Amino acid sequence: MDQLRVVLRSLGLSSSCKNSLFSSPNSSCAGPHTPSYTEVCIARAILKSQKLPTELVLQILDLAHYWPERTFHSVAAVEAQVYFRATSIAKLCLDARLFEGSLGYMFGGEKVKPREIEFEVISRDQGWTSQGTDGTFHTSSWLEVSILRRQNDYQSSPDEPYSAPLEMVTNRKWRDPGEVQSVIENRGWTLVRRPDTAYHYPQESEHSIAWYLQGNRVADPSLGIHNIVWSEDSFQGDEGAGKGEGFIDALKDGDHVLVWARAKWAGWACHVDRVKMTVRYGFY
Repeated sequence: MDQLRVVLRSLGLSSSCKNSLFSSPNSSCAGPHTPSYTEVCIARAILKSQKLPTELVLQILDLAHYWPERTFHSVAAVEAQVYFRATSIAKLCLDARLFEGSLGYMFGGEKVKPREIEFEVISRDQGWTSQGTDGTFHTSSWLEVSILRRQNDYQSSPDEPYSAPLEMVTNRKWRDPGEVQSVIENRGWTLVRRPDTAYHYPQESEHSIAWYLQGNRVADPSLGIHNIVWSEDSFQGDEGAGKGEGFIDALKDGDHVLVWARAKWAGWACHVDRVKMTVRYGFY
């Protein structure tokens, strides 16, 4: 990969903002450069001018992480707390519609595939415990991620709003994503099953339809800031992070990514101040 980046720099292309096509010699930058769709098109044209086939050009840009991106934000803080006789709770923090809205306009109508997703999570648990696990990530307070997908063979009635199940998911408290699945599958939607290898405590006895994203440090009353990056073949994360095995590969055109605040067992809570999700797209 380092050799590829040397080649890109020699052609005037780089994921470093100091070597970007559109940066001026006197400009300053604080980190890696995020290319625009226009820059990606120019990069492809330059590489094709070297008599490289399209498939190799796309592979080079993917290996160099020369990807445009789109960012999604949660709109409000979320509190998921288990009360009384309940055993668990799930509340939606973010519904990211990866392929809808202005995406076609942003990327010239081309077909895209998420190559990498970066999550920034600010959250905490209830701030106390009686289990002697203070300061660890052996927790019953966490965030997890599901893929929401429209069923291709579902025949909706003319008076059925397309977004009705999504509004139900957003506006309710749920026991877990499995309860959500039992409601939406009769309305033309489904939550995608994760690989068995992506299991993470405390998800035992639950449906395998959510990837563990990040646990909260036990009994820490202060908000923790966590950064997690999932790609097709690797991950980066803080202590207590999930690896997202198979998540990027599972995404298809039209999918939504749902981020849940989760807690299990009475007294446990998950307070989510903010979720930011940055999706980096490749082309095919």
